[in-house]
Amino acid sequence: MAISTAPPETTLSALRQAGYAPVLEAETGTTVIERAPADRATSTVPTLDQAYPQYGQRT
Repeated sequence: MAISTAPPETTLSALRQAGYAPVLEAETGTTVIERAPADRATSTVPTLDQAYPQYGQRT
């Protein structure tokens, strides 16, 4: 938590320049980490099984 008499934009700019980044905080005081979904777009590269069907076969 940061307390400042400066405007929020000035405070955030100073913190970012110092290497800090604002994060979300839950009501309990714990940090909330949000991540983008792992698969945001379909892959254009075929899987090994798609590229070489013989590798997908069990012997």
